[in-house]
Amino acid sequence: MTYRDLFEAALRERIAAGGDPSEIARLMGLCEGRDAFARMQEFARWLENDPFNCGRCGAAFWAASVPHGEDDEALCQWCRLTYPAVTFEPVPGWALTWRR
Repeated sequence: MTYRDLFEAALRERIAAGGDPSEIARLMGLCEGRDAFARMQEFARWLENDPFNCGRCGAAFWAASVPHGEDDEALCQWCRLTYPAVTFEPVPGWALTWRR
């Protein structure tokens, strides 16, 4: 799951919660992508304040420690740094060959 999916779900939850009409209108604009700069600012604020669960191992982590883009997968530091090294195969079937 990407940060974009999680961010849009969080925006929809805040809209559904109701409140000040001007704030709801602002959030709707962010959801629809009317103002890219405002969306970027809100995304950065959201990353700093919300804890996440890793998409692979399920561990809780804070994403604010490392810069992320909306299209990045929501992964903890461990999965983000080690998973490519663990699953990398120089040639398809290489790992299977050595397991036999």
